[in-house]
Amino acid sequence: HWTFDGPNMTNATATDITGNGNNLTLFGTSTRLSGKIGQALNFDRVDDYGTTAGINLSSTNVASISFWLYKTDFSDAGGILYEVTTNTNLSTTGFVMSYNDPATCGVATRIELNIRGNNTGVQSGNNTACFDSPTSGWHHYVGIFNKGNSSNEPDLYIDGILQTATSRPNNSNNTNNFGTDPHFVMSRNGGLLAVGKMDDVRVYPRRLTATEITKLYTAGGGKVNVSPTLPISSGLVGYWTFDGSKMTNATATDSSSSGNNGTLTNMTATSSAVNGKLGQALNFGNVSDQRVDPNSTV
Repeated sequence: HWTFDGPNMTNATATDITGNGNNLTLFGTSTRLSGKIGQALNFDRVDDYGTTAGINLSSTNVASISFWLYKTDFSDAGGILYEVTTNTNLSTTGFVMSYNDPATCGVATRIELNIRGNNTGVQSGNNTACFDSPTSGWHHYVGIFNKGNSSNEPDLYIDGILQTATSRPNNSNNTNNFGTDPHFVMSRNGGLLAVGKMDDVRVYPRRLTATEITKLYTAGGGKVNVSPTLPISSGLVGYWTFDGSKMTNATATDSSSSGNNGTLTNMTATSSAVNGKLGQALNFGNVSDQRVDPNSTV
């Protein structure tokens, strides 16, 4: 589970908060910014992606992937959102969520879910489903990859609702378990990069129930857990949200446009960041911790 929140980010690592040690290594210069639930990452399709070493799913043939995604640019047809293994096409234990190459699903804005397994028939273990997808704003996605089904192995929930596939081009009957494969976020092994903002990524070695999926959606579906972007601005000369995108090293940016940036003393944006009431907060845990702008006229 990678939240991408400030306290769970260290340099180029997103900490796995489950305690299982499956930390995500980040490549490129993915920008930290206000997300759907706390802080998110913005992947630019130039060199940004994340990966973690093999996560052991070898005891199951069912898995669920959950995340929040904000996507308006669909020029990355074929771009990978989430992939298990370095290349699903060459694997019998991999699966993938991607924005479709139109040759498979017909429209570049559709999401493609694909499983490869042990079926050796005409389709070579290929089980594919295509789904329409929103084209603006934050939305919650849960991909279900279930080799326990004799057909229709991938399913997709968007914003808590089970989607009807627009097509299922391949429908092999796979039965084998998944493996201990690396996981990739917004990439296929460093290639096929995708563009968009992603938040709160979760991996489960089982099928999430409809009730559980609804709970994940409603946890962030009703609000964006960041500081208000339109505060009462008349006469406002200082506004420090402490959100990740407004923090740089020892500076908290003034969002009032008055330029009264705050300087952090005996604390940093990384070491003192915690989950707050509205997005990210700072923990003033030491008597020497303080925040002041000596040049402010406030």
